Parts: sequence; C-alpha cells; structure tokens
Amino acid sequence: MIGYLEVLYPHGVIVSIPHTKALGLADYDECAAHAGHRSIHKGLLIEATVSGYDEVNFWLLLEEPRVRGMLLSLIHDIDGGA
Repeated sequence: MIGYLEVLYPHGVIVSIPHTKALGLADYDECAAHAGHRSIHKGLLIEATVSGYDEVNFWLLLEEPRVRGMLLSLIHDIDGGA
C-alpha cells in the first residue's frame, strides 16, 4: 500500500491512503529510520504493509513503513512529467 504522510500524531504517523479513502497508522521511529534522517513531514510518500485494523480509532495498522519521497514526485511520475 502506498499513501502519504498526513499528520504526525502522538500515536505515530497518520498516513492517508487515497485508493482506499482510509487512514493508516505507522510507527514514527520506523518511518524516520527508513527516511535516512529524522526530518519527516507532511506530504512524504509512505509505502507499508497493512498488518491489522484498529476498531477504536478506525484506522489501518501499518508495519514496515518505507519513506519513498514526496507526493508531488509520484504525481509527476504518474502524469509522465506533465
């Protein structure tokens, strides 16, 4: 699953997943470790595996998050640079 970092939350990183219109929760430290730096922010693309569902907060639980770059770079790639 690929989504983008929506907000940093006390629980972790909230990821918006456009094709499912859902939110996911990833561990902040895992995201930061795979970003190559601790400066993670809104708009970064996150690729992760869905490991479960939190019925209390209504979000997907994400594991093995990988930071892939900025959201705009994905849109650029999809549109062929248009």
